[in-house]
Amino acid sequence: MYFDFTIKPAIASLPEGAREEFSSRLGTGLARRITVITATGTVLLDALRGIAGGVLGILGTAYGLTWLAAFAIGLVMVASIWTRGFGGRMRTPFWYALFLVMFTLMIAMRFGY
Repeated sequence: MYFDFTIKPAIASLPEGAREEFSSRLGTGLARRITVITATGTVLLDALRGIAGGVLGILGTAYGLTWLAAFAIGLVMVASIWTRGFGGRMRTPFWYALFLVMFTLMIAMRFGY
């Protein structure tokens, strides 16, 4: 969100040549590697934590289905990061909607759903 509300408007105010140069360097190098590693690690740790907590034995319950839904959304988001969404990350509103749904599911799991 920081990127979309602060960096993108700043980039838009740059001259055309500088804007293209800056945009071409975004999503590369160390920052890209850190993003890929942390996003993948978060989803993998979610899977390991759920499995260690016994979620595989209760997949038919509300909690198990909520965990599966959150895990599936996490996998879609990580796949988008790894593949850059087949040419670019998925559209920002869709990305935020997926995140909001996953975050809501995680809160629901905290209360046993």
